[in-house]
Amino acid sequence: MKPMTNTKARQLSSVPNTHRESTLRAIGQKAHDVTARIEFLSVEGKKMAELIKGAPGDGSSRLDYLHKQLTSM
Repeated sequence: MKPMTNTKARQLSSVPNTHRESTLRAIGQKAHDVTARIEFLSVEGKKMAELIKGAPGDGSSRLDYLHKQLTSM
């Protein structure tokens, strides 16, 4: 029995693929969504870093820390 091999490689066209307008719009929207998510996470990360700076480091309890946060408003 003759082994099955792929001896003939498929030639790729040198012409760039053309996409439908809807495909390009979907790609652009996905890129926009990902960029917006990255920016959101960056802002949230900065907020968390600010909260960590104010976290109790002197051994006080979490409840004391929360009480101070709520009563200082």
